[in-house]
Amino acid sequence: MTDTGEGFQRSIAEGVTSRIRHEILSGRIRPGERIRLRTVEELLGVSHIPIREALRRLEGEGLVENIPQRGAIATPLSLTELAEVYELRKILEPIVVARAVPMRPEHLARIEQALEAMNAVPEEWLSPSFPELHRQFHWLLIEPGANKVMEQTIRQLWQTSERYVRFAMIAGSGAPIAARHHRRLLTAARRSDGDTLARELVSHLEHTEAGVRDTIRLNESADGALGGDAAAGSAAE
Repeated sequence: MTDTGEGFQRSIAEGVTSRIRHEILSGRIRPGERIRLRTVEELLGVSHIPIREALRRLEGEGLVENIPQRGAIATPLSLTELAEVYELRKILEPIVVARAVPMRPEHLARIEQALEAMNAVPEEWLSPSFPELHRQFHWLLIEPGANKVMEQTIRQLWQTSERYVRFAMIAGSGAPIAARHHRRLLTAARRSDGDTLARELVSHLEHTEAGVRDTIRLNESADGALGGDAAAGSAAE
């Protein structure tokens, strides 16, 4: 295959990866649900080759599991993973955010603008635009204190935890985003109070984790991993 042909195939695989990732993170593909190759082929108008490559990439991201004799499924949610992800977030992010102060006035202004844009979304996580605004706000808070490795690690943790938060909101009784928590974070950043900023961030994460955990407990399957029973079907077509 020529370089042009290989590049075209990579481009298709990247597009398919992005689409399936969005479907999983948005909750349209539920935890534990089978990802049928034939359905994806018909939906996206592509062959099985880039779909299999996309699923391989998403498996590397922890969003997909390949079950022998059963096929690919969206990774089920589990209370263990939720606790582990938030434990690491509560260790890493407060350290980084405390390093981020003092911030320049123009950077603080960007944080406030991001907060205002986020608060203007009426349905929070049910809105397609809210997750990106939420990530932007949190990233602006910690950006001045983060290096590249920290950023990569934090964004990977965010991707995992976002699946849980989105599911909790879609399920109807999850952790609402507390506007007062975000406002307190901004206030501490303005005061260049790194210790308070770190404590407020931990409180915010604990609030979100608790709400998501309660929702998962209400919806979990008998094996303790939400969506586990959905993986019991036959192999992907």
